[in-house]
Amino acid sequence: CTAVRSVISLSEFDGFPSLYLEWAAGIPLSEWIKSLHMEGRLSPMAGNSNSHTAIICERGITTILKLASTILMALAEIHNAGATHNSLTPSKIIVDEINGSGNILVKIIGLGSASLQRDDSDNFSDSQRDLFSMGSILFEMFTGRCPFKKVHDGDLPSCKK
Repeated sequence: CTAVRSVISLSEFDGFPSLYLEWAAGIPLSEWIKSLHMEGRLSPMAGNSNSHTAIICERGITTILKLASTILMALAEIHNAGATHNSLTPSKIIVDEINGSGNILVKIIGLGSASLQRDDSDNFSDSQRDLFSMGSILFEMFTGRCPFKKVHDGDLPSCKK
């Protein structure tokens, strides 16, 4: 599974079994989201310069859609391997651009609470938590804010031309 870090060593530490995982280069998706929404890629809605509502420029939308697709493929790879993450957040997704090529590599980390999917016909319910989390992550990628935090109009991202 390329969506998670590879095990590079199995050993013992203070008498306990230990796994050593490859380093996941890049930045957490949570930092990527902050960077996208703070770089001035937001512009005011046409015809309403006093509005706090903002849209993302076409380049920003293309970037978000490309990254969202890559993250969804990584999550599908984990599910197809028979596992469920169970605690997916933007800070548990590492984003890295490959050699300045514009291609995006994603690693999903924080699998400490992961579980194996059951073999019965209820596999979908095992994945529901991950799918719900992914919806929240997509909302945050597009808006720059968590869907569950109350935000006052003055707290919305500022709009720059």
